[in-house]
Amino acid sequence: RNARDVQLGGLVGIALTTIFAGGISLLVVAGAQGLGKAGDDLAVLRTTSLMGSILSPQMERGFMFLLAVAAFPSACFSSFIAANSFKTTLPKVNPFITCGLGTAGSVALVISGYAGNAAGVFTIIGASFGPVCGAIAADYLLAGKGWAGPRAGFNPAGWISWIVGFAVGAFNFIPARPFDMPCPPVAAFLVGFVLYFLLAKAGMESRVLPMPGGEQPAAE
Repeated sequence: RNARDVQLGGLVGIALTTIFAGGISLLVVAGAQGLGKAGDDLAVLRTTSLMGSILSPQMERGFMFLLAVAAFPSACFSSFIAANSFKTTLPKVNPFITCGLGTAGSVALVISGYAGNAAGVFTIIGASFGPVCGAIAADYLLAGKGWAGPRAGFNPAGWISWIVGFAVGAFNFIPARPFDMPCPPVAAFLVGFVLYFLLAKAGMESRVLPMPGGEQPAAE
């Protein structure tokens, strides 16, 4: 409905649930370590595997349920944002198709077990969103430290920045790469920032659409 809904969704659906789930994990690992039931390999500490050694079966089931519930708000909120983004970027494509493809891809990742590879998943997230954040930062500075406003249709500066930035962020996934990319998410951010800045200066941004009402964006 308004900006407050988005802020509350982020605070409750992402920040609060992340802190809650992370807090449970910290308490479980600390408890297992204090009771001497964490095992010798401290590099592999799975919260779900340790709960049974320090909790009763009933409490273990309760905590497992709470962890599952904590995953729902952030998953639903991010899915809602993704659905809106697809609908805005591809208005002529049925949202059921774009969201359905995203859901099918997510299910495939979970079934295959790749979603459990946290390091790989976060590397892909960094490669995907690093250049986006870099482009947004560049657009923010170019607009006089404000939001320029929504842009019409296909924005070449944004898409080119994202494609090249993603390639840099995902560079270490190439099997026969000549070298390892240092800190890929940061490198992707920097590439997205620099490319968007240069492309915008070259006039490759799409035009800014007028806002239907409310506060006007910053003047370019």
